[in-house]
Amino acid sequence: MKIYVSNVADTCYCEAKAVLDLHGKAKYGANARRERERLGRGTRAHAGFEREQHRDSRCFIASAVYGPTAYETNCLRVWRDNYLMQCWHGRTLVRVYYATSPAIARLVSRRPGLARLARVILNRILSVLP
Repeated sequence: MKIYVSNVADTCYCEAKAVLDLHGKAKYGANARRERERLGRGTRAHAGFEREQHRDSRCFIASAVYGPTAYETNCLRVWRDNYLMQCWHGRTLVRVYYATSPAIARLVSRRPGLARLARVILNRILSVLP
């Protein structure tokens, strides 16, 4: 069984969330508004932390070619998250990739010739990434 960092992170409990859960929420009085604001900021910060920790780890073709934890696969994930997902045409490209790549990854994993071709294409992409 493989253990990924994201699986380990799922078992952790954020310290800030623990403090917020311990103190509860003030409902009434002068401190209630400040408490709600503080909890809102904490909840937003915690949600951002959760999003950062649970980024999409799917990278089907690169995982089939290099392996799911390979440096090259992680570089492609970073490119997807930091560049492609920042604009509408990049997000569209990612959606098309997710719709087509599982079938391509299955073919690549079964046919060494296709795996070599995919590796050449991915290496070319990796060579021009920022």
